[in-house]
Amino acid sequence: MSVDPNTADTLVRLARRARHAEDEATLRFVLVNETFSLVHYQVALLWIEGEGVVSQSGVSHIERTSPFVMWANRVCTALNRQREPAVVAPAMLDAEDVPQWSESLPARALWLPVELPTGVPTELPAAAKGTRAGLLLARDEAWTPGETAVLAEWTEVWTQSWQLHYAPSLRKRAARGWGWLTHMTPLKKVIYGLLLLAFLLFPVRLTILAPGELVPADPSAIRVPIEGVVEEFFVVPNERVQAGQPLLALDLTALTSKLQLARQEMQIATAEYRQSSLQSLRDPKSRSLLTPQEGRALELELEAQYLEQLLEKAQVKSPRDGVVIFDDPLEWIGRPVVAGEKVMVVASERDMEIEVWVPLNEAITLEPDSPVTLYLNTAPFAPVRGELRYLGHEAVARPDGSYAYRMRARISDLGSAARIGLRGTAKVSGDYVTFSYWVLRKPIVALRQFLGI
Repeated sequence: MSVDPNTADTLVRLARRARHAEDEATLRFVLVNETFSLVHYQVALLWIEGEGVVSQSGVSHIERTSPFVMWANRVCTALNRQREPAVVAPAMLDAEDVPQWSESLPARALWLPVELPTGVPTELPAAAKGTRAGLLLARDEAWTPGETAVLAEWTEVWTQSWQLHYAPSLRKRAARGWGWLTHMTPLKKVIYGLLLLAFLLFPVRLTILAPGELVPADPSAIRVPIEGVVEEFFVVPNERVQAGQPLLALDLTALTSKLQLARQEMQIATAEYRQSSLQSLRDPKSRSLLTPQEGRALELELEAQYLEQLLEKAQVKSPRDGVVIFDDPLEWIGRPVVAGEKVMVVASERDMEIEVWVPLNEAITLEPDSPVTLYLNTAPFAPVRGELRYLGHEAVARPDGSYAYRMRARISDLGSAARIGLRGTAKVSGDYVTFSYWVLRKPIVALRQFLGI
């Protein structure tokens, strides 16, 4: 087939079309489809090393897993050994791919190697690293040297358009990523490497965050002295009290009845003893009854004295000056209590400690006097500072069902707004570690728990 006399005009038009292409997909479309206006063919394939067949004439989408595309990839890979435009011969292909040619493509084909742009960073996609590509054109007629020369010129123009439109965008993406490393001098790389190493090894203090609360440091527990029912409270929660001030009273009805009965029995036993004493003066036999009656009277007297002491204890008084801390009084009134049951505590208003509950997955090695800072929910900008005094060795159950280590810290700097019962978030500081360990500690713990090692 002879070359069209208007080949030069067609080549100029195609070059203009390539230069004004909007994106890479348009460039590929121009190469595999609009090249037909320059030279007639039946099938055109664009192959890129590392990507395979990316465009086919007359096809909008390439099905990479189809038998034809997989076979075409093998054929183009074999033809990639050709460095100059060449008419395809069976000797250029692998022996197992030759029989399928007659079923897949026209008899005569032309391979045009294409060199994609070079000089962009190496971390970019394969199509932008100067890898080799190729355009495969197939038809039934033979290819002439003139057509081959024109097509070689056109593929070179197309490659320059690719570099003009596609490579700059790749360079911009590389500049936003790690591409700047490839343009850095060795000295700068060493300097930045040392700075990065220093940053990763920079010592920072290992800290944990856990819920905390202000609790009494040395409270006096108020316990019920006898078994009974709470009848009345004389104070309200958080009230200031003085030593000896009544706090609560128990129901005395049953105890008073027992005391009255004991007194009556004591009077009866005493009267019987006196009567027996008078009879013993006249009747010597009645003297043998004096000793048991005397013991019975003494026993009942001691019982009455004991009940009187219990009545005195039924009204609980404060052992010291301070603030009473307990729950809602309405929950206690009318409630049966046993001897020794804790009802409230009395603590000095400014004698406080920081109590922290450290979760199991946050536990770290802590030394005595480690810094503890409590950021109260009511005053986050006025933290309470202290030093570690005690850390439990065993985890204990909390009211919410979780387990945690109990920690106590004495206060060194108490804010003006602090009071017993306020809660917040405590920051506990441990030893110094490298910044890299500080960042990776929790991911390593999570990975270890996931893998079970």
